[in-house]
Amino acid sequence: RCIHCYNNSGNHHNDMDKDSLINVAKQIRELKPYNVCICGGEPLLQENLFDIIDELKKSEVNVTMVSNGLLMTDDMCKKLIDHGIYGMQISLDGAYSWQHDTIRGLSGAYDKAVNAIKNLSKNGMKQINLKEKTL
Repeated sequence: RCIHCYNNSGNHHNDMDKDSLINVAKQIRELKPYNVCICGGEPLLQENLFDIIDELKKSEVNVTMVSNGLLMTDDMCKKLIDHGIYGMQISLDGAYSWQHDTIRGLSGAYDKAVNAIKNLSKNGMKQINLKEKTL
């Protein structure tokens, strides 16, 4: 729903079923990449996200993720770290809340993104990147 999104994500797209996603994760793992980034839309909405991460982590791949931070609670941070997420990228669309919230179309989104960064840091996430866009 973000005004800058080229993915055209939203309620009108078709996701792969859970088994297909695990199968793709197995195929990626077999290629032995150095890094896999889970992104596109909001990964934390994926029902079997942790199954996908676990499948990828069966090899030595670094698994990273891009998130808007809205669902990045303290418990979620701990769970991501426990499942072996190597790094997170949190999107910030401006230096001020009004910029970020306008682009995201959601009041309070900036504060949640900032809190996500704090939660990740507090829980020991080693690599936190900010993807910043400004108006």
